Amino acid sequence: MYEGYLTVQEGLKRYPNNILLLLFSLERSIALAYPENDCYDAEHAKNIAEHAKNIYEESIRQANIVISYGKNAADILRAHMIMVILHSAYENASQAAEHSYQFPSRADMTVFNMSAFIAHSEHDYTREVENRQYDFVYHLESMLDNMALSGRALVMCGKYADAIMVYTSAFSLIKSVFGDEKYIPPVHERESGDMYVLIAKACIKSGDKSSAILYLKRMVNYDLETRVHFTDDIQVRMPLLHQVPFITYYKNATSRKGHLEILISKLQDSAFDCLKDDEKLKRLIERVSVEINKE
Repeated sequence: MYEGYLTVQEGLKRYPNNILLLLFSLERSIALAYPENDCYDAEHAKNIAEHAKNIYEESIRQANIVISYGKNAADILRAHMIMVILHSAYENASQAAEHSYQFPSRADMTVFNMSAFIAHSEHDYTREVENRQYDFVYHLESMLDNMALSGRALVMCGKYADAIMVYTSAFSLIKSVFGDEKYIPPVHERESGDMYVLIAKACIKSGDKSSAILYLKRMVNYDLETRVHFTDDIQVRMPLLHQVPFITYYKNATSRKGHLEILISKLQDSAFDCLKDDEKLKRLIERVSVEINKE
């Protein structure tokens, strides 16, 4: 990724105010600028902190150009978002706050919702329904991510019971949305972590090891018994999502073997060291290991 970043910088030497190149650069900066990350190859890994700080400082300049001269609102908001994240990572809270104030306070200000209004005015109700379905998926993803992050914050506050309630509410939301659908997408996996892993960690913090094992088992059951049957052409039956392709909210970013290896790494997370002698956890790890050996 670092080599790709350097290539973009060469392009910016020729076209310093090109918004597209600046956005490409910022998208890489959001990963590379963290003081500690695994985005660097062996050649550059020894100087991660130095590279990260330099990229962070350059990203400030580049984001300001996009914000000042960009014509697309989505590009400008993306630049603000990246700077909120990077300033926060470098503990520059006041600068992060300045960017955060640029975001709209209304949740209905989305391209899907606006497109639905246009379709309605044209009496194209089929297109209106489709856009509202996409808008629902957008908000569902946001709600689940918010729940995952809220639970993590509550754990950091030592409020383990409250965190567990938030996580279980997320599973209830998934259940209420997808009901008895044959294929429920892996919406428990957030950018901020696997919901099953998060709730298992909270259970351990609260002293409830048996519930932690139960949630880890549910995770393994889901991934091995349901997820393996997903295909790109699956359609849910429910009217609320019927026109949205399944692949829109189920993105399999890795091979089956790669996914299984990620699954076993979740079970072997250091947070579960207190369970390493538990026979139930050993059986879960063995079950996944058997599937890996079949690949």
